[in-house]
Amino acid sequence: MRDLSLDDFYKLINHNQDENMGFNMAPIYHDPVLIEFWSPLCTVCDKAEVFLEKLQKSYKSKFVVAKINIDNANELIEKYSIAKLPTFILFKGSDILTRCVGFKEGLELEKLIRNHVKGEQNVLQNHNP
Repeated sequence: MRDLSLDDFYKLINHNQDENMGFNMAPIYHDPVLIEFWSPLCTVCDKAEVFLEKLQKSYKSKFVVAKINIDNANELIEKYSIAKLPTFILFKGSDILTRCVGFKEGLELEKLIRNHVKGEQNVLQNHNP
């Protein structure tokens, strides 16, 4: 999962192509983008990252997953009302489709994705938190 800079975040959300980002920008025009807002001090965020990688594979990469360290992107805390970590926001372009705050076993996060992305839905059966 790619860790975004603030500039990369805006490029990804606003669909500005940049070859240096390391993303294939073509599918982003059609696919939802799930952003995890995290911090290195957030121990739950590490568990969420492992689950997100499995989730993305299960849905056969039909959505883009990235994360942004809020310690390096303070302006996003207020803009997106980030009060607890991790916070996950699913974007389609610059529009917010939905959000999920916190991470327990991934159930809420998988529901968030399932409602907006078609694909396999067996991640929780194979997930050991």
